[in-house]
Amino acid sequence: MIVCSPKFTITRRLAVPSLLIVVFTLVVPLRLWAQLPIPRPQRPYPPVIPPGRPIPGAPVAGAQPPNAFVPPAVEPPVDYRAAYQGEVHLEFSEQALKTLLARQDVNSSPIQEVIPGAVLDGLQTTQTRVDIDCQPSQEGAKFLFIVNGHVESTVTARTPQAEVLQQGNTVFTATKPVLLDGEKILTQKAVIQVLPNQRVMNARTPQGRMPIFGRLADRIAYNAAVARTPQSNMIAGRRLLEKLQPQLDSEFDSQLSQADRNLQENLWARLEEWNVAPQQKAAFSSADRLFWDYRLTEKVIPFAAAEALPDLSQSVDPNIVPAPPTSGTDLEVHLHESLFATIAAKRSLGGRVVSLNNLKAIVDRFLSSYTDEDVADQQEFPVPIDFRFADTAPLVALFEEDHLSVQLRGTFQAGNLPGTEIQQIHLKITASLDDEHIVLRTTAVDVFEEDKEGNPQSPGLTQSAIASQLKAQLQPMHLPRTIPLPQERFPGKAFRAAEVNSGNGWLIAGFVLADSGIPLQSPVTPVQPLTPPSNTLSPIPDNSVPPKTFEGTPENGPLFAPMP
Repeated sequence: MIVCSPKFTITRRLAVPSLLIVVFTLVVPLRLWAQLPIPRPQRPYPPVIPPGRPIPGAPVAGAQPPNAFVPPAVEPPVDYRAAYQGEVHLEFSEQALKTLLARQDVNSSPIQEVIPGAVLDGLQTTQTRVDIDCQPSQEGAKFLFIVNGHVESTVTARTPQAEVLQQGNTVFTATKPVLLDGEKILTQKAVIQVLPNQRVMNARTPQGRMPIFGRLADRIAYNAAVARTPQSNMIAGRRLLEKLQPQLDSEFDSQLSQADRNLQENLWARLEEWNVAPQQKAAFSSADRLFWDYRLTEKVIPFAAAEALPDLSQSVDPNIVPAPPTSGTDLEVHLHESLFATIAAKRSLGGRVVSLNNLKAIVDRFLSSYTDEDVADQQEFPVPIDFRFADTAPLVALFEEDHLSVQLRGTFQAGNLPGTEIQQIHLKITASLDDEHIVLRTTAVDVFEEDKEGNPQSPGLTQSAIASQLKAQLQPMHLPRTIPLPQERFPGKAFRAAEVNSGNGWLIAGFVLADSGIPLQSPVTPVQPLTPPSNTLSPIPDNSVPPKTFEGTPENGPLFAPMP
């Protein structure tokens, strides 16, 4: 023993460790201090700026930093009506499209598929909702079918090693673009986004419960299935995408092609046959409206509706119920007054001879088919009279501020009597709306004979007699205010006239989409709760306490029961 002092002693066994501690205590801080960076002198603080004076180098007020975010410029609003150049315009609201085409469906079907390495068996329930979204476009009227879906499934995947029960909760969104060029309906392939979410509920193996180990094999299979959940999601998403893509495209393309075929056969083919097909067709769309423009001649007709047009519902009877406000119309029809003369020229109306009794019979058939008029008691003309339309300007229509002025030119011939000189027939027609009808009244009938220069002369006895007979035959027409849509396609829906305005050479009729008293659609079958498919293996009770290896370990109880 080495004695250093009366109070401090150290043995030989403790000498070496103590020396190492001292060296470590002294050397290590020195080395660390040597590795520290050498402090450098700092710059002096900037001088204090008196209050109110600008700080040197500070950004100028209102100026943007070099890399600052600059919001995009707002696109200027587009006046779609400024693109009108024809005699016929149509406007259709997005809300009406939603009401007519939006729908909800619920479909349940069994799952029986074979994938590499496993056999799938189960039940799947799909809920879908179809919506409409108009897109701003000046190259055609464009809108999107938007399909939002929710798929719930209970599937048993069987392999030679184990059976795994999974519950799926997958959502998807599909968009189907549709373009209208004014004549045809064009579509594009649907774009689908899928978000699968598979959950492993339980697993079991053919070994079942083993002595000592209990259900160890089942737990191992369950853990393996949970570990492969990302791969299961990828497989489930790919399977759903491969099934939805052709199904959605086929369904929408089939319905749209049928609608396009009906347009081609029932509208454009007939207009071509009647020689009144438009020479120019255009369509465009805004964020909430679709527009169509048609021109029958080479002449461009500007659309100018700067001032509000008068409401014809107030032009005849002040007691008539006024039309609904015009701001909420779902369908608007704009007709220019030159349309009548254009159709008359294309249909070669000049020089044609019509019998007034035959013309009256045609009008009576129209009244009995499309109006609520009783034509049984109306008498024919006492003397057979033929009317021959003039070769030039046989029909002229003018949309005045509260009425429609129709002018006919031609000659009359009664029986074997010689024909008259060219006569001008002026009809003043007004329109009004009551609760159930659009009422058209001929408020004035004037007949004038033309002189050699084509100027109308004062009416004589013949003209007065013709005017009296025509006015007696031209009774008010009560057109239905509500136009029901085909019940097989749009049950319970109809267009109802909301306004009829005229002026500035235009007639504007507005309609709103309303219920016709028939239920819109049959009630949707309530969704049944998902039930696991039946299993061939009977559950085996297990009274052993399983180890808590991970959260969600299968507990004792019925086999394939949901995990806590």
